[in-house]
Amino acid sequence: MAQVNESGRSQSASQHQKAMAERATTLIVWQDASVRWKDGFEVIFKRAALYGQQIVVTDHADRVTSNTMPEMFQYMREDVCRYHDVPEIANAMALHRPDPLVVRAIMNPWARCALEASCMCPSNYNVWVIRHCVKLGGNHRCHRFDQSALTLLTAKLYGEKRYKVEIPEQHKHVRVMRGDRLKTYFQD
Repeated sequence: MAQVNESGRSQSASQHQKAMAERATTLIVWQDASVRWKDGFEVIFKRAALYGQQIVVTDHADRVTSNTMPEMFQYMREDVCRYHDVPEIANAMALHRPDPLVVRAIMNPWARCALEASCMCPSNYNVWVIRHCVKLGGNHRCHRFDQSALTLLTAKLYGEKRYKVEIPEQHKHVRVMRGDRLKTYFQD
């Protein structure tokens, strides 16, 4: 994928992402519509500024090995066994500090993975890899695409210190409420 800038030169996706990260002065925030911020949420922004990232991991998270196809481990040249006890990230909300370490070790490889069919979207992708996430136990029972990639990258970078980039459950300053409906959303 390439874009053409004002001077007519082609710009690769990673260069484009780098340019976007350079424009962010404090934090890059991703969240989907299911995220609800609560009082005291500022602590999450402070932790992101301190540790480089903050990402939701729920108390009931599955292991990343359960919800990641083997092709992604192969693409990233990682041993599945090393990640057996790593809980997957709930990729509903993430804050990233655009410093060189986070950009080079997390954001760039994550974007590169998204552009590579052999990483983000396994060759045997079909409805099966989504529907079988409800089954208990086992490795590679389904695939969580960008969520799987982000989990592997953060686990690789932070290792046993990954707890620093996880939003602690005890804070309860953010909730993920899938399927939530607000009739009065625009009436405040």
